[in-house]
Formats: sequence, structure tokens, C-alpha cells
Amino acid sequence: MSKMSWRNPNSRDALYLNQIAAWGYTLSEVEQIIVDAEEREPGAYEGDRPDDELDEE
Repeated sequence: MSKMSWRNPNSRDALYLNQIAAWGYTLSEVEQIIVDAEEREPGAYEGDRPDDELDEE
């Protein structure tokens, strides 16, 4: 997850944030916005790519 994820979030960021929240971490307001948007419309983020493409970077 990039420090600029708030500007260009993706589904992978939302999954990460959901997991750390499940472990007891309290999400910040911005982090919660990323999670909420993904829950409302899964895969909604522009630029989402399959995991195999992410591994090539």
C-alpha cells in the first residue's frame, strides 16, 4: 500500500485495510472511506488490475 493510496485507492488497498481492521486496528477517516467505497461497489476503483499484473512491478 502506497502513502498516496488515499489519492488513488484500489481494491487491494481496501482488502489490506479490512484485514488490519479485523485484527483490531482502528482505521482513520481516510482509510475508512477507501474501505466503504469498495464495500458499496466491489472493484469500483479505476486502475484495478489482476494480481498477476501487480506481481510484475
